[in-house]
Amino acid sequence: MNDFFVTSVLALVVATCTANTTKGDLQKALDTKGRIWTVMRSFIRQGESGTHTCIYAWNGTLNGDTYTFDQYYKEGENWKTLSLQGTLSEDSGLNRGVLTVSTPKKETAGIRYTLEYWDGSQHCGILKFTQSDIPQCEVHVWEDHVSSGYENCERVYEEYCGLSTHKHTVYNAGCLNQGQPR
Repeated sequence: MNDFFVTSVLALVVATCTANTTKGDLQKALDTKGRIWTVMRSFIRQGESGTHTCIYAWNGTLNGDTYTFDQYYKEGENWKTLSLQGTLSEDSGLNRGVLTVSTPKKETAGIRYTLEYWDGSQHCGILKFTQSDIPQCEVHVWEDHVSSGYENCERVYEEYCGLSTHKHTVYNAGCLNQGQPR
């Protein structure tokens, strides 16, 4: 009976944590000079050279509601870089902070990411977006916590984003020491 109570309380806490995020939370999540790693997500992205792994954002600059950054990732054994731009906003209907990301020249329609959860102590968060009418989730972690732990985000991801069959790890410890700049 106590296990049921603890599980129920934990589910309530998780639901409460994911219920409201703000543009201010999103600004806090982006406020680092270090790399922000994508550690897991609900989908696999393939390129011509292979699966995308070791994904991180770096050189982020927040100017008002505009966030510019470079995204680095490995596609198979090859490193790739994208220069991206995001616009911060707030969706009052969903009570979520929103980051709409596109190329600086806006060559394609932006992808609308909602901040579902932010843990300021473990410097990790969950972003959600829709791809081909299917909701997708990603866990992002500041480099200063990528090795020391982001259990809260992992737990909330599992509770919020779905079954473990939809959890694909795209980060490993070897990513930290590989060839792209810091």
